[in-house]
Amino acid sequence: MECTHVGQAVKVSSQLIQKIRREKAAQWTCSTCRSTKSPWICLRCGSINCGRYVNGHAKAHYEDNQQHSVCLDASLTAFCYACDEFVINDTKSGDIQRVREIMLERENRKRHLQDSSSPERQKKASKANQENIGRVKYLPGLRNLGNTCFMNAVLQSLSNIQSFSCYFKDLPAFELRTDNSCGKQPYFTRSRKTDEGSVVEELRKVLCALWHGGGVTHSPDALFSVVWKVVPRFRGYQQQDAHEFMHYLLDRVHTELLLSPKCFGTTETIITGIFGGLLHSEVKCLVCGTESKKYDPFLDLSLEIPAEFQIRKSKSRDPQVCRLEGKKQNYFNNDSSSPGHLDENPNPKAFLFDLAAVVVHHGSGVSAGHYTTFAFHEGLWYNFNDSTVTQSDEGHVSRSKGYILFYTRRHPNMAILDKIRK
Repeated sequence: MECTHVGQAVKVSSQLIQKIRREKAAQWTCSTCRSTKSPWICLRCGSINCGRYVNGHAKAHYEDNQQHSVCLDASLTAFCYACDEFVINDTKSGDIQRVREIMLERENRKRHLQDSSSPERQKKASKANQENIGRVKYLPGLRNLGNTCFMNAVLQSLSNIQSFSCYFKDLPAFELRTDNSCGKQPYFTRSRKTDEGSVVEELRKVLCALWHGGGVTHSPDALFSVVWKVVPRFRGYQQQDAHEFMHYLLDRVHTELLLSPKCFGTTETIITGIFGGLLHSEVKCLVCGTESKKYDPFLDLSLEIPAEFQIRKSKSRDPQVCRLEGKKQNYFNNDSSSPGHLDENPNPKAFLFDLAAVVVHHGSGVSAGHYTTFAFHEGLWYNFNDSTVTQSDEGHVSRSKGYILFYTRRHPNMAILDKIRK
């Protein structure tokens, strides 16, 4: 939420900076009970105290000092006790972000010293630098804002769907109209406030930052802030389901695009053009023989993935990107070429899909654990783990426990994509 107390409660003094640089966040201890569980640092005085689910000394510190309401934990999450809510905004001078950067700088410096101290690591680093000579672009990672790996994994997957990301990279700055000047009702009607911001515009900025590369980690905090406003269920910094987040994200993007003049007189957007399809079902009465045919639109398919993954004769119409949600591990065809492919139709030349990205869930339970992504980029596989991006290979991808799979059509229907782009 937007906290109104940060101006008074956040004071980044030289003493606070020195304390952060001196003490590693992972070793913070409560100043009262010396507990190392859930420590929070006061962003006004630097006092470190345990959270309310330990002994509650951080809350007691606020109750004794009413202007000391905003604190930060080791995962860079900010919380205001006066609002009793997580904080997504900052002071005018960006003090909270400054503290986060100092904490990250300390961790990166320590990691660098550890790496440089080992002769073996020095040799590996030298070899890696030689291999990177001549590379034009390094793939950037996304900063974890506090259990936001579910969002980062989805964004990196979408970034590597070329037809999707190129559309937004070519899109001019997007201003969402709050009136109905397009003369039509949106396909998904939702009420909105004028200060909510635009998911399309913030998504466009993230995709552009990832496209430009340079190896610099990008912080998707502006997009996350807008998501908090338009989808309340994602407020806070607890782990979320990546598939559920992607569903809400694409649905919201579709809704906003329908309100733009570019989509005047249509119910189609880049979302339906790329991910949309129709499922054809037929029901036949065993008594009278009457047949009933039905077409249901879909944006993704939820499947129980068998041990040997191959789907044929799926009744669909023009899905440029096929998005599957599954639970099993083996989703490569045993007889397929690299990367794995999905046959939609017995005619492989017309409907052959290549695996483009895989969201992987680590741990037990979709609302716990950790999310990463494998994506196929310019002929190579990469592993995106929040701010860390490393080159991978097909073997690692095939052995991973894929949760969401993106297959791109090898021979896309360009008429559909051209229609959406115009």
